[in-house]
Order: sequence, then structure tokens, then C-alpha cells
Amino acid sequence: MSGFAQQRYTTDLIALAPSLICEFSMAAVESIVGADRSLLNHLLAYASESLARAEHDQFRLGSMSATQKIASFLLHRQEQLRQAGEKCDQFELLMTREELGSYLGLSMETISRLLSHLQELGVVRVDKRLIEILSEDPLRAWLDGAVTLPASSCHKPAAKRAALKLA
Repeated sequence: MSGFAQQRYTTDLIALAPSLICEFSMAAVESIVGADRSLLNHLLAYASESLARAEHDQFRLGSMSATQKIASFLLHRQEQLRQAGEKCDQFELLMTREELGSYLGLSMETISRLLSHLQELGVVRVDKRLIEILSEDPLRAWLDGAVTLPASSCHKPAAKRAALKLA
């Protein structure tokens, strides 16, 4: 929709999962919706809701800490898979660390450091692009701001697990 008025597109899309894309000419769309006004109303409502949701998500991300951003992304991706009826505790990250960082407003190094730290804490397992969520509770607590990510200077696994315990 971003290029609709100028009939020129200035954004790129990255699919988070295998997707089916259908391209329709504007003439074909105009012809179809001209014959069915309710279809036009549905298309406009869908576009409006999608834009509002994207705007809300970007606004929300702007006010989050780095840990909250990565927790939000992982939980949101998990929920998308759950709603699609797919296995939701393990998924392939189709974005590069750099692309994910760009989306979340973080550097590639910060993304890598956070994923490594979450793996050290036993919250996720990372194998290249394969992400497995081992424990949702710490992610939800970090997203809600209830706890902060323990410092990575703590090297003993038992101490790290203790830092994850919620009140």
C-alpha cells in the first residue's frame, strides 16, 4: 500500500515463512471491486487494519529495551505459528541477524549477543538459523518488564537459572 498513490514501491518485504504471493494488475482489481462494492469495503478494511497494526507494532518497538524487542519478536513469531496450526516452539529464522536487527532497531552484534545470552540462560536453543524456544516464561517476563536480563558476566549455570526465577 505504501506505493499506491505514486504507483511506485519504495519498500522491500521479507517473508518470515514460506509464503504465496499473488500479483494483480490495478486494472483487474478496479474491474473486480467495481462490480462488487462489498469486496472493496473488505479490501479497504483489511488494508487499514494491517497498516494500523504495523504502525502500532513499530511504535511499541520504539519504546522497548533491546531485550524486550527480541523477546517480543520471538513470542510474536511463536504465536503466528501457533495460529497457523504449525509447530511453534521451533522455527527457522529466515532473516539474517542484520535484517532482524534492522527490523527491531538493533545492531547485528546486539542481536547475536542477545540470542547467545538467551541460549546461555537456557531460554532458547540457537543452531545457525534454527531457533527453539525452551522456556516462554522468561521471555514473557522480560517483555512485560517484570525482570531484566541477568548480566552475562555470571558464568555459573546454576546462578543464571536462579536469576531467572520469578517472584
